[in-house]
Parts: sequence; structure tokens; C-alpha cells
Amino acid sequence: MVLEEFGINSEFYRTLRLFGSYISGEYSILNKWVDFTVHADSSAKVEPAYVFELLNEKPEPERDVLDARNYYQELFMKQDGLKCVWSDTKIRSWQDVHIDHMIPYSIWGNNDLWNLLPSHQKVNSQKKDLIPSIRLLENREKSIISYWKLLEENFRYRFNKEAEYNLLDSRRDSASMDVLFEKLLSKCEYLIDVRGFSEWNLRG
Repeated sequence: MVLEEFGINSEFYRTLRLFGSYISGEYSILNKWVDFTVHADSSAKVEPAYVFELLNEKPEPERDVLDARNYYQELFMKQDGLKCVWSDTKIRSWQDVHIDHMIPYSIWGNNDLWNLLPSHQKVNSQKKDLIPSIRLLENREKSIISYWKLLEENFRYRFNKEAEYNLLDSRRDSASMDVLFEKLLSKCEYLIDVRGFSEWNLRG
């Protein structure tokens, strides 16, 4: 077994030593808060383990897709249906329309308009919490961009701001649809190849 070494800046090391005890260990802020809560309980029934478990919970905020849902419902009525962004099949019943998070909410927690596109409920149940493959995204580029253009037209300020902050790497980047799509590809590629999330390809 070969042991490898690495080095860090001395100032950074001193900072870690200084603040490390506040991040982990018996003097950490979390443990101090557990102690405070237990001692503040006059009934003496609260256990430290219970408080620690509560403090470590990460509640999932509500998936706020209302604006996108309302817009797609209006579009559905106007066009007498919508095309599934992934399968290109026409969805003829509103009950079959799912607002899909292209990059799953469970992975990124993102409700930006550019990330919310209509899909058939059968397709969305197949996709689950998987990342669309690069090949699938490239095949569906026209469909994705066509929905983006409609969203930008109806929510111009919000769409562009959300894309600027959460899709582009820099505010100096061009916000053209082609650039946004390239950034989407890059993010999905990173999530699949670097972070190790499973990719999804549409089946038949």
C-alpha cells in the first residue's frame, strides 16, 4: 500500500486548527446547542440523541412549480395538448402532464423555470430521479429550447435571472439559448461523470 502526502498553505492550516473545534468535537456549535436544549428542558425528559437527530434533519422545501404548471396548463388549453419534451408524443389529457425537473429536484433542489418542462406522466415515472444522458439531451435539444423560448417570452425577467444565476458559469457569459443549452449539457455531464449520479435514457 502506497501512502501519498499532500500539503496545504500554512495560514489555512492555522485557521483550520483555530476553528476546527467549533465544527466538530465536543466544543462544536451543534453539540453546544444540544447541551443547551437538554438543560433548558425543565421536565428533564429530552434526550441528547433526540435533539441531535432533530438538528441534523434536512427538510425538503416545497417544490414550487405553480407558475410553470399554470403556464403549461394555459398552453395546453390553447394548443389542445402538449408535446412531451422527452418522447415528442402529444399529451392529450391534462392529467397525464407532469412538470418534470430536468435535473432532478432531489439532486439539485432547483425550481428554476428553465429546469421545469412538460413530460408525459409515464415518461416521468420512468425517469424518476435520474439525470438525462448527454445523448438524450442532444437528441431533444430543439424541444428543450422551444419550451425555453416560450418561457422566456412569458417570464422574461425571471427566466433570464434564474438562468444567469444557476446555469451560466459567469454573469458575463452570453445568455443565448445555444449557450444555455451547452451549460445544461456541462452540468449534467458533471453530475454523471464526476458526482456519479445515474444517467437516464428514454426506453422505447
